[in-house]
Amino acid sequence: MLTFITDIQSPGEPDLLRSRRFCPLTVATLEGEILASYPPPRTGWCQAQLDNISEQLTGRLDMGANAYLGGTWIGSTEV
Repeated sequence: MLTFITDIQSPGEPDLLRSRRFCPLTVATLEGEILASYPPPRTGWCQAQLDNISEQLTGRLDMGANAYLGGTWIGSTEV
């Protein structure tokens, strides 16, 4: 499963979605091969939408993957 680190759990954690919520989402293998790419929703990404993408990709990420919003790493199967 792809785990996104964009959900703020504690005070002081950075808000990775705020400045990147309108960036495209890219999911790549650990070697960098693009597996999937998604344009941002009209309202921008939120944690629930990212979690939905993770569920959609279940079974396609057995060899590991990383997720990026606009080129910034935001999650992985290795977290």
